[in-house]
Amino acid sequence: MDVQFQELMSYYHLDFIVYYCIALIFVINTFKIVKLVQKTQSKYLFPYDILISVILIFATLAGLIFQGALTDIYLNQKNIWVYRLFVIFGVEVVLFIIQLIFIIKNYKKNKDDFGN
Repeated sequence: MDVQFQELMSYYHLDFIVYYCIALIFVINTFKIVKLVQKTQSKYLFPYDILISVILIFATLAGLIFQGALTDIYLNQKNIWVYRLFVIFGVEVVLFIIQLIFIIKNYKKNKDDFGN
């Protein structure tokens, strides 16, 4: 079974592309929010963008849990995939905080502009 598992893991980089795509979507969503805050004054801007970001964070967390299970099953001294996924997750958390800052900034600006 050890040989089969090692063979499976030799193709794991193909599965890991999903997490890179999730991070790319997160980056694009963050740039979109930043650009929209600079251009618009809508009070109800971004509810779907934040929902997308939350879903992407949960998807990455599910990947981290799966990586933990893989590490438990096959204990090796270094699991590079776990480290890569933690980096991706860290970047997503930082971008999510940036998104929230811009959304709160937009809300406060619009609250002042509309007198609410």
